[in-house]
Amino acid sequence: MKTINDAVNHIVTKLQKITEPAEAHNYAWLIINFLKNYTKADLILKGDEPLTSLERRFINNSLHKLILSEPIQYVLSRAYFMDIPLFVNQSVLIPRPETEELVAWVIGEINEKPVSILDIGTGSGCIACAIKKFATTAKIDAWDISNAALKIAQVNAKLNNLDIQFKQLDILKYQYLNPTLYDIIISNPPYVTVAEKRFMRRNVLKYEPHVALFVPNDTPFLFYEKISDLATKSLNSGGKLFFEINEKYGQEVTEILNSKGFENIQLRKDISGKDRMIMGEFVMNNVDSVLEI
Repeated sequence: MKTINDAVNHIVTKLQKITEPAEAHNYAWLIINFLKNYTKADLILKGDEPLTSLERRFINNSLHKLILSEPIQYVLSRAYFMDIPLFVNQSVLIPRPETEELVAWVIGEINEKPVSILDIGTGSGCIACAIKKFATTAKIDAWDISNAALKIAQVNAKLNNLDIQFKQLDILKYQYLNPTLYDIIISNPPYVTVAEKRFMRRNVLKYEPHVALFVPNDTPFLFYEKISDLATKSLNSGGKLFFEINEKYGQEVTEILNSKGFENIQLRKDISGKDRMIMGEFVMNNVDSVLEI
């Protein structure tokens, strides 16, 4: 393995035993891109370029981890979310494409207005960073129960030169968020039930943080109930609550928002046609009438 071409062929040969050829080729490019910052075209144009011994060692170490099913994002400590580079490790979930769809929805609702936003369960900070990147006038707070995750989120805000206020807390223990009233609250909370573990990929179960993934079988709506309730105390009238949801529970989360007095509820499907995101609008008078009943 002396040149870039050699490295690509070596990576693809090794990884074809555990994945599809197209994915193996993509992994080869990601590894070379990490080392050289080369485009896919560069792989062809500069294929005869020699590798250093340090680069060869990194490639072999990366291959060893990939063969053990470690996600490429953790192997390289890098992920992209809406084209924003993020540092990631096993303290945070790997950002998903369906979450990009949720964030795009929120950005569209902002429409360049100055707004205050709260991201609950920020993890890597991908949601907060992406919104701030595309809606520069937004004031954003981002919270998480995990101090380790918050350290990653802070790194990502600094990496992308974004002003975001981070705070560690357990949302399930709060009766009120804080005196601040927000225009938008967004959350991608844990929503996979423990019973669904058997349907999940091995690399997710082995490497990604379970605290950010799973809820008990008997309380699958734990976070939706709690955050919706808190949102009625912390959103401005006309403010909006956005959730990413378990595809199985679109109707149930809709009913939760209805029961809390939210109006104009919209349930949307992701690019795969699965119920994946929901929005409800908070109207003060409507909530008051619900509480009186």
